[in-house]
Parts: sequence; structure tokens; C-alpha cells
Amino acid sequence: MSFDKLPDHELLKRCQTGNQKAYHALFSRYFESMYRYTLKYIRNHAVAEELAMDVLFRFWQRMDNLSPDTNLPAYLFTSAKNALADHWRKKELATVVLMEDDVHLHARPADYELDRKETEVLYKQSVDTLSPQCREVFILSRELGLTYPQIAQEMNLSVNTVKSYMTTALKGLRIKLQHQTDLTLVFALAFLANFF
Repeated sequence: MSFDKLPDHELLKRCQTGNQKAYHALFSRYFESMYRYTLKYIRNHAVAEELAMDVLFRFWQRMDNLSPDTNLPAYLFTSAKNALADHWRKKELATVVLMEDDVHLHARPADYELDRKETEVLYKQSVDTLSPQCREVFILSRELGLTYPQIAQEMNLSVNTVKSYMTTALKGLRIKLQHQTDLTLVFALAFLANFF
């Protein structure tokens, strides 16, 4: 049996029974996307590879808690975002700025983390309002970095259909966000969409 052709939910079910071939198929399917995604922000091949492997290792550790219908690209993307945030947090804690012979730790405003979390929640809520097909195309493209031809192959659609879904998704998000936010927050969300 070829595990490469099985859909994610079937592979996840088999992984949960301890089938390592199913896990290797999922690993092969998603490692490159996780690696490319983390490399886009880290720009260090060794660190990006380590983060991608860590994401997939954590998936292996936690997969028994996942339901078989879990959207794996979204789950793995969220894990990759968290891995990047952890990496930056550790890196930031190690950063020391010397100013006028005093040592000051690099710090953000006190409400930075709250603003970031609120913005991320609003972004996720807006993405969740998209139709299932538009949402999946959007996540695969903007969050996992897949090309339209790759998405078309993954979802068994034509490239033109993928482009149409993406146009609809972007238009829907733009309208939703304009109604719920001020201009500053729209720019922050655009930044988050590309940053995380």
C-alpha cells in the first residue's frame, strides 16, 4: 500500500495506532513546507531545519490528542508559528543593549503582547469566516507558502480555481477587516499574515 497517496485524515488515524510508515508519509509531505516557512523568517538553514523537525516531532508526541478530521496544514502552521515565536523570545532574552555604560535589556511596551494576541485572534476569526475551500486555499498559500500549482495538486483542483478561491478569500478578508478595525490594525494584520 502506498501511504503517499492517502489523505491526511487516513494517515493520522494510522499514526495514532503507531504506524510509523504513515508518520513518515506525513513527515515527507509537510517537512519541506515547514522548513521553507521557518527559513523565510529565520534565514539560517540549520535553525530553520531544526525548527521544522521540532514542529513535526511535537506533532508525533501530541497526535493521540488530535481528532482524525484535524486540518493538519493549519495545525502544523500554528505549531511552526509558535516555534518561531519561542525561538525569537529566547533570542530576545539573550539580547543585551549597551547604552551610556549601562546595561538595559531590550524590551517592548507592556501592552505589546496583548495587542499582538488581540490582533492574531481577530485575524484568525476573519480567516475562520471564509468558506472551507477559500480558507484552505488561503492557509496553504499564505501560511504554508505553497504555490498555486502545488495547492491545485494538493486539493485536486485546477490552478484557475485556486486563483479564484484566493481572490475571493482576500476580498472577503479585506472587507471583514475594514469593518472591524481601524487602518492601523489593518496594516498590523497584513504584517502578521506575512510574518507569522
